[in-house]
Amino acid sequence: DHAVSWKLGVTYPTLNIPSGDSVTWSWDGGVPHNVASAPGAGRCDDLQVLSDALSTEGNFSKTFDSAGTYYFACEVDVHCQDGMQITIQVSMKSTSCLLIISLVGLVLVQGLPSNRKLLAEELSITWMEGTPYAPLEIAVGDTVTWTWSMGSPHDVSTATAADSCTDLTPISGDPVEEGTYSQTFDTAGTYFFACSVGDHCDEGQHITITVA
Repeated sequence: DHAVSWKLGVTYPTLNIPSGDSVTWSWDGGVPHNVASAPGAGRCDDLQVLSDALSTEGNFSKTFDSAGTYYFACEVDVHCQDGMQITIQVSMKSTSCLLIISLVGLVLVQGLPSNRKLLAEELSITWMEGTPYAPLEIAVGDTVTWTWSMGSPHDVSTATAADSCTDLTPISGDPVEEGTYSQTFDTAGTYFFACSVGDHCDEGQHITITVA
């Protein structure tokens, strides 16, 4: 776990942690504080309070299960404008790859080849800007789920070619800050996907999926 002593007059550096870790903000004495999510670094507008009722002594804990960049501030008076804000960068634990593949089932039967699958796989992509995604190869019948949370809004869109950021067609609905989108691939082929929000695609938020 990681501790943040939450008070005025402190410039907080970016906190880098692995996914699954928790952060606890603690404060006491005199001035009331709280913990709120912010829409971006240095942003003091549209703060969403996460902690309990405002108090001069308290604490708030949050566990970060998904990789991404998260922003927090104190919503009281002008505390945020006075520097009471922090950025937390969460990376995937024990891997440099942001593509998490979880096998739902791989059943082997004696007498069958060892690579013969009886159950399809479900694969999960942690979807965020600024991350180059390696091409993904899957089998017919597999399902891919894109997941994102907090920070910038995202969507999943189809693209016309690899690395192409024009003519994107959203397929996951309107962009949201936290969401998921799943697609089962029943036909072999090469598919291209990207985020259509802002310049996210140009910043590397696109992926090629080959189904065989």
